Formats: sequence, structure tokens, C-alpha cells
Amino acid sequence: MTRPSVLVLAQRDDVGARAIASLLRQRAVCEVTLADEFAFSRDAVFHAPESGRAGEDASGGLAAAHPSPEGSARRRSGVDPERPYDVILCRATTFRSRRFRQRTDDEYAAAEMHAFGLSWLWSRRDIVVNPPTPACLSGAAPDLLGVARACAAVGLATPAVLLATDAARVDRARLTGPTRRPWVGVVPGDYDAAPVDGGPPLAAPALWIEELLPERLPVLVCRDRLVDAPPALAGRLRQLATSIGLPLAEIRLARSAGRPGGMVVVGISPVPALQGAAQLRVVATDLELRASAHRERAVA
Repeated sequence: MTRPSVLVLAQRDDVGARAIASLLRQRAVCEVTLADEFAFSRDAVFHAPESGRAGEDASGGLAAAHPSPEGSARRRSGVDPERPYDVILCRATTFRSRRFRQRTDDEYAAAEMHAFGLSWLWSRRDIVVNPPTPACLSGAAPDLLGVARACAAVGLATPAVLLATDAARVDRARLTGPTRRPWVGVVPGDYDAAPVDGGPPLAAPALWIEELLPERLPVLVCRDRLVDAPPALAGRLRQLATSIGLPLAEIRLARSAGRPGGMVVVGISPVPALQGAAQLRVVATDLELRASAHRERAVA
């Protein structure tokens, strides 16, 4: 009987993904494949989404012949889209393709690769650790407004923040902190994500956050297991990850510089940085348990 299989998809420079794959290979419980965000752009891929193949008629027949995966060339990426993996950990926010000369071609290819990734992962959602979302293939990635709402629902605190679409018109008396941070297009997903802007306030989006102490505490949530969580917050942090739909997440905590007392949540990520051996061991063990359980169900 072959070993259970684990597929890890990650950005090319993801050190955490390499560490997970290395640890899993060392433990030798599962067969491990590590691939980057370009993996599916290197070979011909034939994927039928749950909505059906293009050109399929009402009777279920195909209007035109479709090539089969068996007829495609040997895969240089090492990833077989048709293989029944036992568990998939996707740490890549999107799938990518090679660069094109025309910007419009780049944008079109990026959109197509992301749509393919969403459909391919969603059709395998029973074995994917964090279910993909239209905005992020690695799982739900709420912006800071979503973080604040989710935290309030489970009794966790977040920093005071003032979010404005026009920084030049904000009443200075309403500012929650001395530092202005610009944001363009979308609201940041982390209180530390937006860079500090020291220039004059312009007629552009900006946010102000209450002053926080510099230390950050990254807490790993891996289903029922938590690593580095303050005991008083462990239950609520687990509820927070569950409410967002993230079996695997990193929740970053900080302390307010002006408010003594407890900690505040400054960010939630579906891609934990995996800082330390304890966090790596917990994630590796969970992947092994998931993969083994799926293989046993498949055999039964």
C-alpha cells in the first residue's frame, strides 16, 4: 500500500512551505509534492469544473471531442491535476503564468489562472485544508473591517481605527493615532500592512490606527490545536478562526500603547509564517492525520 499523498502549493519564495515539505519528507509518513504558483502554467491542463465542460449539451454529451489527460505531455511541474491527492495545502494566494509582452495579455492570463485555481481547488474542497475564496486561493483573508466585525462577535478586541476615503478632509480631532497610513483599491487586511505616510494629508484614502507597542505575538490555530496562544484568549481565538472558515490560520496579537490591559488582534492570515519548530510540528502532524484519514476512507 502506497503512502498517503500531500500536495503543498505555495509562492516561489515561501520559506514556510519549504520547511513543511522538508519536515514531512523527513518523517516519511506521507509522500510530499511541493509546487509553486507557476506549476499549472507549465503543462497542458484539462479541467472540467463542477458546472460542466464548455460545449456540453443538455443531454450531457460533448459537442466536440476533448483531449484526455492521459494524452498530454509528461508534466514538468511534478503536479498532476488529475491525481487523487489525500490532502492539499494551498499557501499560494493565486496561480500565475509566465509574463507576456502586452500588459493586457498579462492581465488576461492572470485572471484565467486565478479562475482555474479557484475551480480546481473548490472541486477538491474535501481535501483542501483552507477552502479557497474568489479573492484568495489560500483561504478567507478578511480586511481590517472584517477582522473587527469577526473579533467583536467572539469577544476579542481590535485597535481603534479611523478609515477615510479622503485624508485631506478628516477632522484632526477625530484621529485615533498619530500615524497616517495610505491605502489604495482595497482596505488592508492587516493593521501593519499599510506603509506609514509622513507627508501632508492628500485627497486620497488613508487610515489612522491607535498607537501600538512594537511587539507582535503570532498565534497558530490548526483546527483544535493552538500554539503560542495566551491561555485566557485561547477559546475565543479558536472561535474566531472557525467563524471565518479557516481551519489553519495565524492570528497576530499586539498591545495598545495607550490602553493598559489585554491584547488586541491586528491581523488574521490563512498563510501562517510558521515561526518556530512547535508550529511546524503541529501543522505537519495535522497534514499527516488528514492524509491518512482520507486514504483509509478511500480504501474502505
